[in-house]
Amino acid sequence: ALDYLFVSSKPFAEKYFPNGVTRSALLKAPVVAFDHLDDMHQAFLQQNFDLPPGSVPCHIVNSSEAFVQLARQGTTCCMIPHLQIEKELASGELIDLTPGLFQRRMLYWHRFAPESRMMRKVTDALLDYGHKVLRQD
Repeated sequence: ALDYLFVSSKPFAEKYFPNGVTRSALLKAPVVAFDHLDDMHQAFLQQNFDLPPGSVPCHIVNSSEAFVQLARQGTTCCMIPHLQIEKELASGELIDLTPGLFQRRMLYWHRFAPESRMMRKVTDALLDYGHKVLRQD
């Protein structure tokens, strides 16, 4: 499983959330989604702040690396996997806006059967690495 955190830069948080992350402040803070099917931030905000889908200003950005860049630049707040931003969190470049609240997503590996020998090697390597770095829930 991957845990996604709701993060931003400190200047962004100071501008949009001077009194903390609140329902009313979230209505003014721009967020990003990967595409029109990406409902992660909407589910997170609905579950934790009772905000209906579509109520928060949202931009579409088809790059997980761009999410990090936009958050670092102070352009947006967004849901990013903890694993992807460990350095930025440790350095203070990004901050967790809602400590203790996160969105957990289970990961699945889909492949065709029967597998080729090469695909079996890829699958084994992926599973081995995943067991080392991902939550096993």
